[in-house]
Amino acid sequence: MTTLLIADDEQTFLDFMVRLLQKDHRLLIARNWNEVLEKFESNIWRLNGTILDVNMPELRVDPFS
Repeated sequence: MTTLLIADDEQTFLDFMVRLLQKDHRLLIARNWNEVLEKFESNIWRLNGTILDVNMPELRVDPFS
């Protein structure tokens, strides 16, 4: 089973993605950048993909650099 990290600050989007993907994937959910970094670092060897909202609050660097 693949493991995906889904990061978004909008609960509606997270709910949609969970309903869509939970049957076939192990999901890790992050609601802010601190959770993204924590879950990425602690699961780096298990992650197969990431769905990432780059416009979440609290980000203090350019996510594309």
